[in-house]
Order: sequence, then structure tokens, then C-alpha cells
Amino acid sequence: MLSAVKKKQFTSYLIGLLNLLLISCSTTDQLQRVKEPETLPTPRKTVLSDGLACFGDMLAEYRRLETFGQQLRPLNIAIVSVKDATGISSEEYNHEVPSNMTELALGVAAKIGGALRIANIPADEEITNALRLKQLGFTQYEQAFKVKQYLSDAIVIYGALTEYDRLLDNAKRSFNAGSDFGGGKGATTVDFSTATVTNIARITMDFRIVFNGTGDIVNHASATNTLLLYQNAHDLSFGISINSQSIGHLTSITEVDARHAAIRLLVEMGLISSLGKYNLVPYWQCLPTATHSPYIAVTDVLTAEKPHDENDIRDADVINAIKAEFENFEYLESHTNVHKHLPRAQNDMLVSFQTTLPTVKEITEQFSTDTIQALQSQGWRRFDGRQTKLKKLLTLHQHNHQELAHLSLQETLQRLTTDYIKAGILDETVTVTDSRLYVALWLNLPIRHNARWEY
Repeated sequence: MLSAVKKKQFTSYLIGLLNLLLISCSTTDQLQRVKEPETLPTPRKTVLSDGLACFGDMLAEYRRLETFGQQLRPLNIAIVSVKDATGISSEEYNHEVPSNMTELALGVAAKIGGALRIANIPADEEITNALRLKQLGFTQYEQAFKVKQYLSDAIVIYGALTEYDRLLDNAKRSFNAGSDFGGGKGATTVDFSTATVTNIARITMDFRIVFNGTGDIVNHASATNTLLLYQNAHDLSFGISINSQSIGHLTSITEVDARHAAIRLLVEMGLISSLGKYNLVPYWQCLPTATHSPYIAVTDVLTAEKPHDENDIRDADVINAIKAEFENFEYLESHTNVHKHLPRAQNDMLVSFQTTLPTVKEITEQFSTDTIQALQSQGWRRFDGRQTKLKKLLTLHQHNHQELAHLSLQETLQRLTTDYIKAGILDETVTVTDSRLYVALWLNLPIRHNARWEY
């Protein structure tokens, strides 16, 4: 016989064991209801994903010009901040969009690849840890976290969501129809109605580029892109257009997903267009709305008032900047730290900045190699003349076009000029020294597929 105390202890033990079994069963039941995903994660692609790869190829080709197509000249960039400047990401608006889109922009820039060298901006705690490890003798960690975004030849990119207008427009279309037939107890009434409500929201993002060498915002390199998001309540689909160019249609997607997809597209578009403007490349050819015509026309932009055409996606600023860059060369005035321009001569030039006004000497046949080297040792800087710039461009055309590879530079120039006149993008009055010819050669440079993989 068990004593009363032992009976009490045994009863408590049984109750505890029973509770443990019940908890275990409950936990097991909960765990069984949590199913693992049955499909693998899929890569995130947008209508501009192929455009990023195309732009990477394009950037790689044009960055080879300075070395006559022989070597890729990298572009150092740092993306410091891409954020919401409207307040729509705040708690007051239920965090409708992300407040910080810098990580998204970094991921997009890394997909461009090729000529881009993207600076990693370490977090404060990473720098602190690197300094602490340096004190312990591990100097390699400090080297890994160098602050590369302040290099003098780097450009810094800033972006912001600057407009977010909800319910910009509300269009409702309805259709009603009815019919009565039969009589008495067999009388039947049929009614049919449908209503489609379309809400339009406008989202705008701005990107700008700063050149570290001077700390100035680069003129004509900023990008402003507006996206219209059409919400169709009838079939719960979302149409997307950027700057009046329809580029996508999303179905079976929530409103939150549609907003985030729209912002991703604006970041992709902003980086392509701002970097395209900075590097003076025909970036619009990489957009899904590009016409992909054999040649890019230039004369109507350069010589006349071009009428507005919303279907024309050519960037007139880029085309005019190429013309200006061929006709003039840019230098940095040391005592004012201001960018200035001087006319570009036909031949290469030696320029001295030791006086208030620069002294320019055009290099002719009378200049020996020793004379040029002596002047350069005295601080004179050499700048390309128009002929050298044309030669670099023609050499790259030969490099990328098999039919031109066996021709001389003069023959290549004649062949391309004839082709452009036949295509109607230049007229018979164009000459070798004409800036219109240089712009046409620049914009119609053949781009090799996967050129971004050649470092």
C-alpha cells in the first residue's frame, strides 16, 4: 500500500507526464501544418532586365574608345542614397513604398556589369570592426573597407522618389442591359451590367550624378522618369507606362506588389538613362520601346527645330552633347576649379595652363617628338584633335564590323558616309570635318553582344 504522500507525488507525476504528452501532440500537429515550399525561388525579371544587359554591352564598347578599342576603361561609381522624398513611406501612409531603395539600386547597377566598378560603402559598424582588428594586427580587414566612393575619378549617384500622386484620374465605364419576356407565372426578367473602374497613379523618380573631381552635379546627366500605374478594378490588372511609353502589363498581382514593381522599373530606368547621359551613349536603344531601326538619324535634331513627337525616344541632349564634345574640348581651370571649354583644332593640341588664359599650340608636322616631350615635361597637356577623335571612332567601327576590318581608315570613312547618305540620316552636303558625320558615326557604332564580359 502506498502512503498518502507517495500517492500525492505519483499523481503529480502522472499529471505532468500527461501535460507533456498533450503539448508534444499539439506542437507536432502545428509543425505538420507548416509545409515547405514546393517550388524553387525564381529570378526576379522585369521588362527592363534585358535592357540592363544591353546597356552593359553598350557601355563597355564606348568605354574602349580612348584606347582605340584595345582596352576597357572602367567607370568608378558609388550609389550613396536612393530614398523616398515624398513621405509616402511613413507610417502615416501605411508604408506604401520602401523608405530606402539604395540596396535595390545597387543590385540593379551590378546587373549592368561591364565597365562599371561599383564602390562598396561599408556600414559604420564594419569600419569600427576593421579599425579594431587593425589594432590587433589584422591590417587586411582595413584594406577591404577602403572608402572608395571619394576617389577623384569616381562619380556619385543620388536618387529619390519625388512624386507620388494617387488616384490622379478615375475613369468609370459601365454598360447595362435588360430584357423582359414571357407572361404570367412564366414572366422572366434578365438584367446584365458590367462596370470597369480605372485608377491612375503617377510615380516619379529623379537621379543625379556628382563628379568627385570637382564636387559638382554633372549638367545634363540627370534623369527624371515618370511612371503611370493603371489599376483596372474589373480584372484586377495593372498597366505600366514610363514617359508615355507602354512597357508592361501585370495580372494577378496585388496593389502593393504593383507599386513595388513600378519602383523597381523606375530605378532600372533611372540608372540606365542617367549613366547613358553621362557617357553620351544611345541608351534609348536598349529600352523595350526602341524601334531598332538600322540607323539613328541625327540631322533633324542638330540642324532644325525638331517637332515634339512622344513616340520619338531619342535623347536630344545626348545628341547635341556629342556634337559639342567634338567641336570643343573641356578642361578644369585650376584656380577656380571650374570646367571650361576651348575650340578643338583639327590636329592634336598642347595646352599650357600656367597663365590666366590657356595657351594652345596645335601639333603640326613641324613638331618633333623631342619638342612635344619637352613641352609635356614643362606641364603642357595634350588633347585630342578632331582627326584623332575620328580615327579612334573609325578604328572601333572596324573592330566591331567584319566587313570593314580589311579596309583602311579612309576607305572605312568613305564607306560609312555613303551608307548614311543612302539611309537618309545625312545629306550630300556633309564633309569629313562636319560634326554631323562624327555624331552619326558615334551613335551608330556596332555593339557586340556580350561585350560586357570582356574586361
